[in-house]
Formats: sequence, C-alpha cells, structure tokens
Amino acid sequence: MEIKFTNISEVIKNLQLGKLVIVVDDVESVSGSLICLAEGVTKEAVNSFGKIGKNAVSVALNESYCRNLNLAYSQLNENTVYTKPFAQSVNYIHSNFQTGISANDRAETIRALADLNSKREKFISPGQIRPLISKEGGVLRRAGQIEAAVDLAVLSNSSPVSAFMKILDDNGELANFNDISKLSEKEDIAIVSVKKLIEYRSQNESLIMREEVVNLPTKQGNFKLHAFREIYTDSIHLALVKGEVDSKQDILVRVHSSCLTGDVLHSLRCDCGEQLEKSLQIVNHAGSGVVLYMNQEGRGIGLINKLKAYKLQEEGLDTVDANLALGFKADERDYGVGAQILKDLGVQKINLISNNPKKRVGLSSFGLVVTKTTPLEIIPSIHNKKYLKTKKEKLFHKLSIS
Repeated sequence: MEIKFTNISEVIKNLQLGKLVIVVDDVESVSGSLICLAEGVTKEAVNSFGKIGKNAVSVALNESYCRNLNLAYSQLNENTVYTKPFAQSVNYIHSNFQTGISANDRAETIRALADLNSKREKFISPGQIRPLISKEGGVLRRAGQIEAAVDLAVLSNSSPVSAFMKILDDNGELANFNDISKLSEKEDIAIVSVKKLIEYRSQNESLIMREEVVNLPTKQGNFKLHAFREIYTDSIHLALVKGEVDSKQDILVRVHSSCLTGDVLHSLRCDCGEQLEKSLQIVNHAGSGVVLYMNQEGRGIGLINKLKAYKLQEEGLDTVDANLALGFKADERDYGVGAQILKDLGVQKINLISNNPKKRVGLSSFGLVVTKTTPLEIIPSIHNKKYLKTKKEKLFHKLSIS
C-alpha cells in the first residue's frame, strides 16, 4: 500500500490549525510518530493521541529548552525503542491539578513544557509526560522523527516543542508501513517523511560555514584543506580535497572521525591512524576525492570518555560494552554535518571508503547517493585484534578477521 506524503507547506498549515500529523522516516520506515504543536495542545488533542496512536503521549523538545527548564536527563541504552536522550518524566502543578494522568492535566503539562516562562519548581517528577530531546540543528544533524517533530514546530512559528507519540497497532506493537498508511487514510491525517523535511530545510539552511581553504602538502600527497565551523557547536571539521570533485560521479570519500591517540600518538589499540594514512593514499592515487576529518573523538563520546572506555577495556570489556557501561550508545556519531560538508563541496554521488555499513546508511539518509564502497582493511596486530573482531561481530563492519 502506497503512502501519500503531504508537502511540507501543507503539513505546516495543518499543524498551525491544531491538527495531528504523522512523521515517518521514508517509504521504507518501520515505524511512525504522531505529533501536534505542544504550544496550544488541548485535552481533546491528548484524547485523540491515545485513541489513534494507542500509546502514551510524550513531548519532543530541543536541548536548549531542556536546559532552560533545568530538566535532568540521561541516556537510554541502545536496546530500547528510543536510543535518544530523554528527561525525567514530569507533571505540571496548575490550579486545578488532580493526579497528572487526566487528559486535562497532561495537556497542561505539555503546554507548560512549551512555555519559556514556566518555572522549574512548578514541575514535579516522576510524572506522566516524558520529554524526548532533539539534537540542536534538528534533522540536518540527525535524521530522526524526534528531530522532525521539533523542526516542524519551529517551521510553524511555534515553540520548539511538539506533543509526540510512537504509533502502535491493535496488538500493541509498533505500527508498520501498511498500518500507518491505513491510519492516515482513515483519520485523514497528513504524513510527512523525515527525508522530505531534510530536503526542505537543506534548500535554505546549513549547519556549517566554510572558514578557510589552504594548500596542504602531506607525505601522502598534496591536498586542499578546507576548514568548516559547525554553527550550533563551534566544532571545527576538516576536508582534505584532491582534484576536482564538484558534481563528478563516484567521487572517492572517506569520512574519518578524529582519533588523537591513533592519528597523532600512533596508538596500536585501534586502526584509525593507519586507516587515515591509507585513505589519503587511495584518494591521492586516484587523483580526486575527499577525506573528511570529523571532530567526533571516540565515536562521538569525546577524548576523556574514550580514555575511560579504554580503562574499562583493560578490565575486560570490549569496545562496544565499554561505551554502553559509560551510558553511551555503541556509536554516538551523527552524519548530518559530514553530509552537509560534502554537499558544500559539490559532492553528490560517492564511492565510500569504509568497512562500516552504518556510514553508508547514515550518509544516504541526508540525500547523498552512495554508488559503491571501497574497503579499507588494516592488517590486525596483537594490540588491536580484539578491537577489530568486536567491530566485525557487534558493529557489523565488513572485515575478514576471524
């Protein structure tokens, strides 16, 4: 059954009229979410959420709103439905407050979470409404339904907060492609895809700013070094460019996350430094291509946390379990910023230098076309063999190590 997507302008109009909207990832989405603007949500809307979505209503809000209300939040582990930061559930104590569970109480709490003038002392925890936290930058940073819910609220000239519910089927399971399509038709609810929202925002917005371009001779060859600043975080990312890459087909691209210990100190605990050198060699030999050097140390958890993960590995954990033990996902990187840098450079269709299938999916989520992949396998040593086996067995990297 075909899903009929509504254009973004119409979706915004629907939200501004107080209507519900369904958000899915794309036509292959395995789940969908029901949203409406939190700012003017009514008890009738809360009741509709329950009847249509068959689940508990939450809110999607951005990080700055969460900080403004001083809401404590933590990280869910990756075995749950939401692999996203979330704040402790709350109730808002208003003049007619009862237990927090009524449709009116929940509507009051949702509206209060969307109000910058709300005071933290008016909220109690635990409560009936769980805030789910979007990355700053929204779908251009992470191609997720929570980010889409917040972005649509912003585009609707509302507070960056939406009432949010993952849609369940009659058996209490996540609704699938056909369930969502039937629900949309039966209830006359517009459907928007995250992919279409990314395209819409990408036409006029950017997460990055190119700061400078210089010549960079290296042992692997001569490159143009482009420095980009990430607008929301001020993080600096680099692109080493060889030859002409604007609009060419099947451009060689390596997305390399920074690894101070491997790239600079030449640690043997990982294969990062050797991968970087080999990537530059491959691109230089081909005569054109891009090596992105992304400021995402330790798969996005930062240098200090990476060293803490190293310590846990010395005590017996593998690289994945060490991240999880620290309260992170196995991989915290996002690919939205890297995708925008590649688009800024004019890259469209790429030959991805990687063993990691998640990178291919991640870049494809932001509109890039990965036409093929080039493997990048490093011969293991006694120091990194367990690390590489874990990447193969738990992160599904395409490696020959046994």
